[in-house]
Amino acid sequence: MTIRHKTEVQVTLLDMNHKELARQLMGAQLIVGGVAATILEAQGYSRKENSDPLYRPLLALPPGSVYCPRRRNAILTLIACRDGGEPGGCILLRTIEVDGAVVQGPGRVSEALGITTHAQQGTLVPHGDDVIELQLGAGTKAPSVPMPPPGGRGIGDETVKRLMPLIVKAYMKSGKGVSFQAYLNKTLAECPTERDLRRRLREQTQG
Repeated sequence: MTIRHKTEVQVTLLDMNHKELARQLMGAQLIVGGVAATILEAQGYSRKENSDPLYRPLLALPPGSVYCPRRRNAILTLIACRDGGEPGGCILLRTIEVDGAVVQGPGRVSEALGITTHAQQGTLVPHGDDVIELQLGAGTKAPSVPMPPPGGRGIGDETVKRLMPLIVKAYMKSGKGVSFQAYLNKTLAECPTERDLRRRLREQTQG
């Protein structure tokens, strides 16, 4: 999400299809109750793929809604979005980072976010630039945490967003043990230009 004003971010989210939104959510900070996380992997699904009875409620939910069904022994965190010009698409959260630990797998992601109730619903609420809050009903844990303050970047936000898949890949390979935001801030501070950043990411992903 590269648009700064809250109302504009909301419009952008509502207008995105499942593939575009999955890309935009990568690297975004996610607040759920008392948990602050960074989205490292999100997968988009089309309206047709959501025709299974388990996911059918998504077809009637407006974009930006959250639906958390249980599949086998795992609770999934799904964000409703558009598929082309109509609702019914969704985003599945697959990998996040919390307190420097990478959490992989949809069920583990929901558990780490404190989401434990089948068919739980909620709403995705943007807060400024690259920070979103997932507001849920019963089933979340801990009190709310304050929203992180916006931070300036030497390299433009558009460049960072464009390179986010590489940044996430480099973090997954060499940055574990620290939070994603700490890794990102340190990397950007040490790479004043896009060329420097690309070189650093190439070294970390190929090394």
